[in-house]
Amino acid sequence: EGRRQISWIWQAGSEDGTVSDAAVQSNLQESLRVEWCKARARAQRWTEECELLQEEMRRVLQYHEWRADWWE
Repeated sequence: EGRRQISWIWQAGSEDGTVSDAAVQSNLQESLRVEWCKARARAQRWTEECELLQEEMRRVLQYHEWRADWWE
């Protein structure tokens, strides 16, 4: 999941573009907070995956160098 777009339903207001009821506004804000937290967690997982991949590549190179020395 490299990119995601929030569904239109979470951004929908009333016909004139405003949300009139305070409870609806509160629920909308809470839903957006949840979506933000989920998106943040996805971004953190991607960052961690990139860091792990770089470390894995470093270890593979180190192993191959060790193996080449072993054969000499």
